[in-house]
Amino acid sequence: MTATTATPTPAGVARDVELALAWARSPHQAQAPAAAALRRRLAGYIRAFTADAERYAAGLEDGLQRTTAVSTVRHARQLATAPGGDPRAMLTLLAKSVDILQRYARAAGPGAGQ
Repeated sequence: MTATTATPTPAGVARDVELALAWARSPHQAQAPAAAALRRRLAGYIRAFTADAERYAAGLEDGLQRTTAVSTVRHARQLATAPGGDPRAMLTLLAKSVDILQRYARAAGPGAGQ
């Protein structure tokens, strides 16, 4: 089961986010093949949460909050489609983006971002 073919569980996502942030602090761990697989899973979570997160962001009434949320979703989507660069930085950016998009997706309504 991969993040791109099944709905990620909140516990699985949280575990991967925590793991990514821990590995990002270690130059050697961030370079490991397992870290590359983790980055791919995080990118898959972003893809899974994007539609609901976009719906949430677009529905915000406050203009500044809406602009910020829409920008956050757009940036996360870009990270998920081009996850190159410094492995440590990418683990951190992807993990934090997943965390935020999952919260947005959950806020979008029942059944979203599970």
